[in-house]
Amino acid sequence: MGEGGGQILRTSFSLSVITGKEITVKNIRANRPKPGLAAQHLTSIRAVSEICGGKLENDLKGSEEVTLAPGNICHGQYLFDVGTAGSVTLVLQAIMPVLCSTPGRSEIVLRGGTDVKWSPPVDYVKSVIFPYFRCFGIECSLEVKKRGYFPKGGGEIHVKLDVPGRLSWKPEDTGSQGEITGIINIGGLRREIADRMMGAIIQNLEDDHAENYDVDIVIDNRENQIDRGVGVVLAHVGEGRFIGVDRLGERGVPADVIGKTVADEFKRYIDSPASMDDHGCDQVMTMMAISESAGDMKILNRTGHVNTNLMVIERFLPGKLNVLDKGKYFILHRNI
Repeated sequence: MGEGGGQILRTSFSLSVITGKEITVKNIRANRPKPGLAAQHLTSIRAVSEICGGKLENDLKGSEEVTLAPGNICHGQYLFDVGTAGSVTLVLQAIMPVLCSTPGRSEIVLRGGTDVKWSPPVDYVKSVIFPYFRCFGIECSLEVKKRGYFPKGGGEIHVKLDVPGRLSWKPEDTGSQGEITGIINIGGLRREIADRMMGAIIQNLEDDHAENYDVDIVIDNRENQIDRGVGVVLAHVGEGRFIGVDRLGERGVPADVIGKTVADEFKRYIDSPASMDDHGCDQVMTMMAISESAGDMKILNRTGHVNTNLMVIERFLPGKLNVLDKGKYFILHRNI
């Protein structure tokens, strides 16, 4: 159904535990070159199951069908290791709604890839997604202990989570106004690559937005990495907006080209009515659905991930979310 990827697995397992409904997921990633469960997916579903004391069946690498009988959610201290460069943020995407659905405190250590293709980098989660979660009264923090790049991984993040009670939207907690923040992470490569990337970003942003925004970009340079990599995240959180754009460095693509590409995409969002970037929207939909109230989310495009998540959420919580077409943008709406 939908885009057919691992997001179906993560969202359905989260909602299985939250609603207490046993589920079986079939034809897992059937349209992928390597179908079935990969390391990141296995870690995600095993993490969800461990948090609730659930029972898993057929949770094997390459499996195309898996069943979960959920138990009771329990906050606490957890360690989950993907064992490869598989994304730690996608594992976090599966377990955060589960833990946020009930009061308590948790400390989570995740090991694997922190900045890898086809997944949100940790700085995006920290700069955009976590501020959104705080608008529900949740206290959450994320610390990057080690970066993990493809293909070796080896990254480690520490997450602290304090859920006080029922989730209710508090838009006044949206943060500072008029500021663009950025972080360029680089490991095992020359520092000048990050400097060139930052210079291109600032030049392109200030060409059009110097009078409206302060730009604050830092470089996280870590020399002792087991693999090499570079990436950038730009974010604007405030005024009811949660905008983030990210890029990983690519062999053969100059740093200033990556910087300009990121800046241009970021300006497209800043100059639009969007309150969240397209990639962030599908990451917060489960939170919107399980909360008592949530603010409307304006997005520029109704992506395949959004459509897929809507279909999955509808199976568990019918009628909670819908998307309104406003011509130049879409509104993700939480029905009362």
